[in-house]
Amino acid sequence: MKQEPHSGKELQHKSTDDIFYSFEDEEDDAFPERGDAEADNGEPKGEPEEGKPSHSPWKLFLKVLMNPVEGWKELKRSKVTAAQFGWKFFYPILLIAALSYIAMPVYGIEFSAARIVSDIVITFMSLLLSNFIAALCCEWFGGKGMRKQMRTDFGRNFIMTIIGSAAIVVILWLWLPMMSPIISFLPLYSIYLIVRGVKYLRIPTNRTNTMIMMFAALCIGLPLLLYTLFSALLPE
Repeated sequence: MKQEPHSGKELQHKSTDDIFYSFEDEEDDAFPERGDAEADNGEPKGEPEEGKPSHSPWKLFLKVLMNPVEGWKELKRSKVTAAQFGWKFFYPILLIAALSYIAMPVYGIEFSAARIVSDIVITFMSLLLSNFIAALCCEWFGGKGMRKQMRTDFGRNFIMTIIGSAAIVVILWLWLPMMSPIISFLPLYSIYLIVRGVKYLRIPTNRTNTMIMMFAALCIGLPLLLYTLFSALLPE
């Protein structure tokens, strides 16, 4: 049977869809759902013990820091819920970062008790609000694919991981002020984590660079901006 030739517009539309969906299918094959696979006899396959992803949010976070490629893969395979990741890792590390202001008097820096308490509250709220604002902005302005990903556990865990790395910078900055010239470059490593992990969010390839810049601005720049604003608005 003779086939009708396709118009250039139809071919262009098809190729664009293939870029997105072929990437999505590839990732689905790379990260099978836990417990969804079944054997030929209808019984569920057990996940192999070797290479089994960790369920500890702290271990997953450290794995991302030390080996971003394998860390992001393991975080996605682990299927840790956003609630578990938040309560067991994210909120505690934000609290640790905020409470690190108690190190200021240790190094002889003159800070009143009221100023320390104010900085603790401002730091915690800046990092916490950045998490919610980043998720909403990515969902609203990231396009249809990103909107879908931001409603998944991995999408929300992705943002908490990046902001968690920013919290590590705060902790090191406050406890090791003598190394501040080196620590000031650590946010670049957080951007590197974004670059290595953004592909696992299954977004169209033509929006990858845009999303990298958006994540960097919202997860690294926004906490600093909020801290500056709150510090200027609240009395010392």
